[in-house]
Amino acid sequence: MPLYDYEISGLVVGRMNYQIFNINKYTSLLPIDLGLIWGSNVANKAYQDKRIKFKQDSRWCWVWWEGDAVFNLDEFSNNHLFTKEKDLSDKAKKINRGDQITIKGKLVDVTATPLEDNGIPGQDTITWKSSTTREDKGAGACEIIYVEDIEVLKKGNMLSRFLFWFSFYGLILIII
Repeated sequence: MPLYDYEISGLVVGRMNYQIFNINKYTSLLPIDLGLIWGSNVANKAYQDKRIKFKQDSRWCWVWWEGDAVFNLDEFSNNHLFTKEKDLSDKAKKINRGDQITIKGKLVDVTATPLEDNGIPGQDTITWKSSTTREDKGAGACEIIYVEDIEVLKKGNMLSRFLFWFSFYGLILIII
């Protein structure tokens, strides 16, 4: 159910592709989550402050900090993404932490019933409601976005990305 046209630009601080780590039968409906920050959080370089930590997991994006670190919770969001367009889905799968992005689409509420193996609707209907305000926190504060366009404005640190994948594949080779 479309609620509003929506556009957001921000810095990716958390990312989870649930098609890789399948957690339930609704994974294909909302396969990717992105944690974003913008505004004063980017201007103040909160993402570089070692006292501020981000974690993305199990449909949640958390931020916490120690001491007197400055962070604006109204400029932080967890975004559940989905689209019917394969090219947009492929673009979303390539987004990584540190990328600067813009997403355009619609905020939506979702009601879904998975099909059983025989193609008949099952019993486990879910309803997820999108947040439509910046002031909410915790469960229900996520934006559910039907993606109509997604653009990577600037890729994150390519050296650290290269070193990560080089180390990852090196570890696999050592194990083999």
